[in-house]
Amino acid sequence: MGDGMEGKKKGAAERPPLILMVSATLVIVVVVFSTWWFVEASQTATVKSVHDVSEFYLKELSEQTSRLMQTNLNEWKKELQVVVKGIRAEDLTDFGALQEYISKMKENNQFDFLAMVDESGMTYSADGSIFPPSQQLPSQGGFSLEQYLHEAHISVGKDEELGDMVFVSIPSAGLRVDGKELIGGIAGMNTKALVEKLFLQNDEVLTFSSVITTEGDYVAKVPHMHLKDDSNVFSALSSQAEFEEQFSLERMKEDIEEGKSGMIAYDLDDLLHFTYYAPIEDTQWYSVTVMHYETISADVETVRNTIVRNSRIQMALILAMVGGIFYVYLMERRKTEAMRLQKVHAEESSKSKSVFLFNMSHDIRTPMNAIIGFAELALQNENDKERVHDYLSKIKTSSGHLLSLLNDILYMSSIESGKIQLEPENCNLADIFRELEVTVHSQVQEKSQKLSMDISGVEDKDIFCDKARLSLVLLNLLSNAVKFTPKEGKISITAAQKEDAPEGYASFEFRVKDTGIGMSPEFVKHVFEPFERERTSTVSKTRGTGLGMPIAKRIIDIMGGTIEVDTAQDKGTEYTVRVNLKLQERENVLEEPAQKDVEEEGQGFQGKRILLVEDNELNREIAMEILKEYGLEVEEAEDGTVAVQMMENSQPGYYDLILMDIQMPLMNGYEAAKAIRKMENKGLADIPIIALTANVSDEDKQEAIASGMNGHAAKPIDVCKLLTTLEKFLG
Repeated sequence: MGDGMEGKKKGAAERPPLILMVSATLVIVVVVFSTWWFVEASQTATVKSVHDVSEFYLKELSEQTSRLMQTNLNEWKKELQVVVKGIRAEDLTDFGALQEYISKMKENNQFDFLAMVDESGMTYSADGSIFPPSQQLPSQGGFSLEQYLHEAHISVGKDEELGDMVFVSIPSAGLRVDGKELIGGIAGMNTKALVEKLFLQNDEVLTFSSVITTEGDYVAKVPHMHLKDDSNVFSALSSQAEFEEQFSLERMKEDIEEGKSGMIAYDLDDLLHFTYYAPIEDTQWYSVTVMHYETISADVETVRNTIVRNSRIQMALILAMVGGIFYVYLMERRKTEAMRLQKVHAEESSKSKSVFLFNMSHDIRTPMNAIIGFAELALQNENDKERVHDYLSKIKTSSGHLLSLLNDILYMSSIESGKIQLEPENCNLADIFRELEVTVHSQVQEKSQKLSMDISGVEDKDIFCDKARLSLVLLNLLSNAVKFTPKEGKISITAAQKEDAPEGYASFEFRVKDTGIGMSPEFVKHVFEPFERERTSTVSKTRGTGLGMPIAKRIIDIMGGTIEVDTAQDKGTEYTVRVNLKLQERENVLEEPAQKDVEEEGQGFQGKRILLVEDNELNREIAMEILKEYGLEVEEAEDGTVAVQMMENSQPGYYDLILMDIQMPLMNGYEAAKAIRKMENKGLADIPIIALTANVSDEDKQEAIASGMNGHAAKPIDVCKLLTTLEKFLG
């Protein structure tokens, strides 16, 4: 009986409820009747769907073609700019060298045509020919001498040998070869190669993409299987196509005249065609993409039949899937395009660094050549004391310049890697300005310039900040003003205190102004970028790495301030720095003792003994001679292991201080310092240890302190700074 009851329950459960049966019947009825309606309405819906999908698809293809075209034009401009910069960097002396350079760059950049134009309108090409542009370039190219002096230019033309061409030109003011000024460069690419590069044809879906001017002339063209060959798309469509009621050729012309995108439909060879047009940015050109009705209609018909068989919901799902696939496809294409652009940017960065390294190689070799040359002259004239003294002075000056170049590069590297940290201290703005005046005094006097310094607008001169780095920013700005201001020019540096500073801080505005040569508007955009110089030292005869302004900008950024520049060529330059600096607490404002003269330093070193640890024999000799000059007794160790052994064998007080190199082969300076600090005899373990090293970054100084050292002195040795450091422990 139980089994029978379970069987009845199971059977009842398997039978659908009445409401579901009624609902199913209604659905069937609705589907049957709606199917008939769908069949009648599907044809109209299909045409509309084809139109909508075609417009969406063609819009994406046209805009993609526009983006690719714009990207390639920008690439050609940048490659042509590199060619022009290369001429300046190569310092070409005659047109034979120019021809060889142009030929090489034409091949490297895969240009079909490459030439430079001089001030008289003569054009110098890769094959060595010299001719006016009108003899080589078509009149419709639109090239003129005035155009080269102002802006980049893009146009189309026809060459008898190369065929249809796209030309790009850029100005190159200030570039001279063999006494003639080169005012611009021209690069050309065959339109057939352009078509292949832009992938304008898609054989799988029978789409045809071209680039036209606003007048309808073809710039780049993919042959159309139905539209007969014609040089103008408007005239071809006017004579061969029959337009749909809601479309017309005049509508397309009006849209293009107004810079709009749009789509038209027409019959050609008994086939319905859709054509979408979209403008290409920064040009007077349009991308035009054509597609057959059948390309989309077959798929839409499939969707329509599926809708009829399986209902509106199924149709919606299928369209959603198609849309999703299409979306993924577009995302992948955009991702590929982004990767390609990233590669282009990386190549541009590489080219920029190559130009910088080329310039730096020259700038480093210049002082090196002076050092080697004057050293050789000094050896040859060692009996002539006056000449030797002159040579040694020039060697010292060149060495200082070389060290400045290297320091700028290393400092910028430290900033970029995030290793720079502010080290605030109590200081006084008046002292900073006095030190700046002392630093640039000789340069200002040498050029008979007038330097004015004014801090009368500052009420709170006692501040708590990183004095060294604030001084470096102002010194970089002031040094630039001195460098680029001619003789008898005027330079001023002022400081003013502004309102609205946070509590405990003061808002300062520093202005450095000169009557120098100024900067071009193009270069001002890049003045704070690393390794950028408006002209190399070869051209400007002014030394520098191009890192002074980037270093100043990064330091002010770290301090939370701003730096601006106002300049014009031959009008001078004014830099404005705005930064909030912490004020000293009143009880901490103490009068600083006057700095002793260099001649007075080292007077208290008599009888003091130093252990000099240095693996380089030449560096040991230099350091020993300097130290002995100031009355110090010096013993030497060529490695950290030797230094530790000498300390272990000595008595407390025998050595007063250790000067320790860092990079040594067997035991480096850090390891040696740690070993000495671990000695059982506290009289030996507590000896002052000063790092004397070329490792001068903040990270290196911190590591020296962490290893047990008491201070840090840089190589090459600055005698004044070294003596000041020694006096802290021996004075």
